Amino acid sequence: MQGIPDKVKPKLRLIPVSPGVYIMKNTSGNIIYIGKAKVLRNRVRSYFRGSSQNPKTIEMVNKIADMEYILTKTENQALELEANLIKKHRPKYNIQLKDDKSKPFIKVTIKEPFPQVLVTRELKKDGSKYFGPYTDTKALRKTMRILEWIFPIRTCTRTIPEGEPAFKRPCINFQLGKCSAPCVGYISREEYKKNVTALIQFIKGRNQDVISDLTLRMKEYSAKLNFEEAAKFRDKIGNIQKLNRSKNMFFTDEKNRDVIGVYQEGNKAAVAVLKILSGKLLNKEIYSLNNTEGTTLAQIMEAFLKQYYSSKLKELPFRIFLQTEPEDLETLNKWLKNKLITPKKGDNKALITIARENAFNFVEEEKLKYLRKSNRTIFPIKELKDKLNLNKLPRKMICIDISTIQGTDTVSSLVFFENGKPKKKNYRHFIMKTVKGQDDFASMEETMKRYLIKIEENEKPDLIVIDGGK
Repeated sequence: MQGIPDKVKPKLRLIPVSPGVYIMKNTSGNIIYIGKAKVLRNRVRSYFRGSSQNPKTIEMVNKIADMEYILTKTENQALELEANLIKKHRPKYNIQLKDDKSKPFIKVTIKEPFPQVLVTRELKKDGSKYFGPYTDTKALRKTMRILEWIFPIRTCTRTIPEGEPAFKRPCINFQLGKCSAPCVGYISREEYKKNVTALIQFIKGRNQDVISDLTLRMKEYSAKLNFEEAAKFRDKIGNIQKLNRSKNMFFTDEKNRDVIGVYQEGNKAAVAVLKILSGKLLNKEIYSLNNTEGTTLAQIMEAFLKQYYSSKLKELPFRIFLQTEPEDLETLNKWLKNKLITPKKGDNKALITIARENAFNFVEEEKLKYLRKSNRTIFPIKELKDKLNLNKLPRKMICIDISTIQGTDTVSSLVFFENGKPKKKNYRHFIMKTVKGQDDFASMEETMKRYLIKIEENEKPDLIVIDGGK
């Protein structure tokens, strides 16, 4: 292990005995690791003592050139800040949840006079309520069908202002009983809002609260002798009660639970979350994790809990069942309001087994996908190796081209390929600083020097293809 970097030495002497978050940077100033500590001084200094560290940590420490820290009042605040910073910066050596950008959510546009419910893959800070992500699209479609029949909330994108009806006739969804037609004034805003509230409670799994509300509204219509409307609410209550009696019931109470299982194999890891709402298994979420090689299941579980629940602290389930205890269990349990339990036997342990099997199956499927993709890209790489008599496969390859506009303003572009696929974040563009006139050879030399001097050792190419000169 290398000595303590010059920029870090004075900071190690001054770092306080306080909770907070520390941020490690490499020679390029890029953030490579973010961590939290109850006592910053002790935790940060421990990295440079070199004792009992795994290979991944040793590699990370060897690349530290500078560090920063942020003080917090409590360890819980440090934990939350750490999770948010990891999501924002995605450092190379932190275990990370893969982005949810491709996964669908249910969106309820509660800021509109007559909110709509829809499926979206784009999260916006627009005041809407989002539920998900749903990794099981079949379960999502089923949920949406249930919502449409029990709660006649509009799914269209019409703009419906308050006041006079915006349209003369309702769409076919009204005829099918899937919408209450606020666009033509068939329902008041107050009554529509009650439907929206009930829908949100249902998505959250608070079925008993929904039944109580619907029962009250049914009695109100009966008292007004509006038996047709009362019958509609009676049917909704019956449908929800049927769902509660389904074969997927695991608990008889109305409390929500998360069941979390994890599986790791080399650099591949996945976490499965079974969502038990009102005692019934309603959703399964599966997450792939990056940078897990050389880590333990306890470390993976800790990293997952921090990143997964950092945005869910206001709506935690009654219990969170874990396959394995995370590192720093005491702090995490305090942060999550003592919800964490690691079952050792019985039905709860059986649920953990189901969650782990789901995580295992996901990793196996990902391996198969990777092999299929590799077969499409590895053959051209092998052929290139044979044609050029290379000693090894050119898994990392760069191609450089020089361009000059009317004999001046020379620039070069560099593209990067890894395992036969473009890696666009490694693309580079250079404006020549030392070359005068049109000189492709000198331009190529400057490009090579400027590129190779800055890149990390593990990013150095196996093959360089140049296009320039005569």
